[in-house]
Amino acid sequence: MSLQLAPSAQYNVAIVGATGGLGKEVAKAFLTHYRPYFASIVAVVRDASTVAARALAEQGAELRQVNSAEPVVSFAEAFKGVDAVVNIANAAASVDYHNAIFEAALNSGVKVYFPSEFGSDLRWNDFPGWDDVSWVQKREHLSYVRQLSGGKVKIVAVSTVGFDTANMTYTVVGSPDTKIALTAKLDIGRALAELSLLSLSPESASRVPDHVRIAGNNKSYREVRDIVQNVRKVLGVPSDGEIVLKTEDYEKFKALVREEQLKSPSPHPLRHLMLLSAEGKMDFSTNDNDLVNPGQKVWKWKSVTDYIQEVGGRPFC
Repeated sequence: MSLQLAPSAQYNVAIVGATGGLGKEVAKAFLTHYRPYFASIVAVVRDASTVAARALAEQGAELRQVNSAEPVVSFAEAFKGVDAVVNIANAAASVDYHNAIFEAALNSGVKVYFPSEFGSDLRWNDFPGWDDVSWVQKREHLSYVRQLSGGKVKIVAVSTVGFDTANMTYTVVGSPDTKIALTAKLDIGRALAELSLLSLSPESASRVPDHVRIAGNNKSYREVRDIVQNVRKVLGVPSDGEIVLKTEDYEKFKALVREEQLKSPSPHPLRHLMLLSAEGKMDFSTNDNDLVNPGQKVWKWKSVTDYIQEVGGRPFC
């Protein structure tokens, strides 16, 4: 029921948020590499007339439009006949909105649900009273759906971490040699497709844990810096100078973030992510990669070097 086994096109999957940044790459994985394995791939959108939605339809997705003013009823209609729901709805959406997505999935008889996680492993956070607001909401949502499910729906929370850089400077809290997980968006899509098929198959569902961690690569800031500079030399990219590794003291940075978060919560978890990186909690060297892609026999994870070469040695542009 996956690329690891014989092809089967008996399942239907719905992707909520398929026109977003991550959603488009996840949908691409389902609509290309995994198209023969699903009877239908539904893109649940708020506006089926947008360029992004039409592009998905051209790739073979079935578009189903929802009305966010009546989410439970609207999503229930969109989930008719669907076996698995991948929720990649905007992180800025309220926890009530995400809860409504699951309520509709449950009412529609969906068998597998992937909540909108796809970031740090929230089970490891230790920011009592000053956590990132969106992470608090994600935990609330996960707790709610597990309780509401009553074992009727298999819920799989997937953690994976990305990487963002700017201004020829990597600002690191603590040691620049602590590793962090780096995973390409398309690889996240492939992993979700594999997990959907594995979770839906009676022969393999029990092998899929409630929480899955994947990591295409685990590299330190220093290693990434060196890879970028080496690729730029090989490609002959004009030098903009050396990439600077700027380090911040962990205790001072943590105290500052706590103080500012208590006064006025930040709209983005970047500084929390930097703290988790310093604590080694973004290193996903212990992961479930072999569950979805044993020995990289299903596909080859995109490496940091692959990515830097792909963008012509200019990841900052």
